Amino acid sequence: NTHAPSLSSPYQHMSAAPAPPSRLYVGGLAPSTSEHTLRAAFIPFGLIETVSMPLNYETGQTKGFAFVQYADADDCADAVANMHMNEIDGKTIRVTYATDEQSA
Repeated sequence: NTHAPSLSSPYQHMSAAPAPPSRLYVGGLAPSTSEHTLRAAFIPFGLIETVSMPLNYETGQTKGFAFVQYADADDCADAVANMHMNEIDGKTIRVTYATDEQSA
């Protein structure tokens, strides 16, 4: 019995649901907000893998936004629910799920 192996996958009919997001965009940060301050504000919601605060290379200051990467998507959802429109260093912050466009 020599038949060609099937090219169809047993999973081809399953729709691949995208993984729940575990990375946040945090906007509206004060220039004085540090990575330490941001980490302290977001750590109550779960294990943080990374905090990234892009710099303006001309001024050396942060650009007013950051990305927070959680180990777990549920922790990320809790952070969005609890931190969006809260205040850090006197500024109201916006917390949403990060998009690929924001990361680029």
